[in-house]
Amino acid sequence: MIPEALKNKLPTYAPPALVWTAIERQLNTNPETESNQNRIARTFSLWTDKRVWLGGWVAAASIVGLGLYWLINNQNEPIIYSQEVAVFQPVVVGSPLVEQQYAKVQAYCQREAASCEKPKFKALKRELDHLTSASNRLKETLGDFNTDRQLALQLTHIETERSQIIEKLIEQL
Repeated sequence: MIPEALKNKLPTYAPPALVWTAIERQLNTNPETESNQNRIARTFSLWTDKRVWLGGWVAAASIVGLGLYWLINNQNEPIIYSQEVAVFQPVVVGSPLVEQQYAKVQAYCQREAASCEKPKFKALKRELDHLTSASNRLKETLGDFNTDRQLALQLTHIETERSQIIEKLIEQL
């Protein structure tokens, strides 16, 4: 273990017998040779010590005290919540695209009246005319400001139905 160059330079030393006796005593009291009962008794004695129990009770009481303090101080604060109220006022304006498609259907019917004479086409056309007149009456009732929510919703529903009927008319052609 010691390099050869150092062996010749280091002085030799013989320890006194007292050192060897102390080492033997420590080897004889090795904790690995201690019985299990002694280890259990030593561990249990730590838990039976009143200071350990007192420290545990103090810690538990502190936690309970802090919890009560927090509960008492937070009772004065109101629970805050918010609620959003959205006012729905649809603004319905006849879609120019729907009106253009309807104008094309009418122009087609003027050129080729035969395809527009079918009973199903005529029924759809009557329904469209009825919805158009209802839409015009509602627009007059609402005026420029669209203030009545129920009427505005009805107008939106009517305009949606009109666009669906125009699509069906185009399919019939």
